[in-house]
Amino acid sequence: MNNDAEEDFWAAFGEWQNGPEPDTSPVRRLYYDEQGQPLFYSADDLPGTYLDVDVCTFMAASMQVRVQAGKLIKLDRYRHVNKLVPNPESGTCCDMQDVSIVVDRSRPHQRWSLKTGK
Repeated sequence: MNNDAEEDFWAAFGEWQNGPEPDTSPVRRLYYDEQGQPLFYSADDLPGTYLDVDVCTFMAASMQVRVQAGKLIKLDRYRHVNKLVPNPESGTCCDMQDVSIVVDRSRPHQRWSLKTGK
């Protein structure tokens, strides 16, 4: 190797070493629905609406949270109550006599959805 080629090699190597470190931090996300209800936590880059979360939030994987205006809100489980309410437009189709039985929309049904309230 001649002297110029060696100098060029070491100069390029030095620039490569002094370059910015690639971001190798793992992805930690909370995926949520249109109402801000959590769906799941994942370390994968998946399609859907998500919020990047820190390590502690990811490890706790609490479902007692909501996303509002792009921020994570932790719920006090004793102040917030989930209940099923009739929703004729976008709920889950259930048997007319038993809400625990999901039926096809072609059968007679009542639609129910989950409402979170205070």
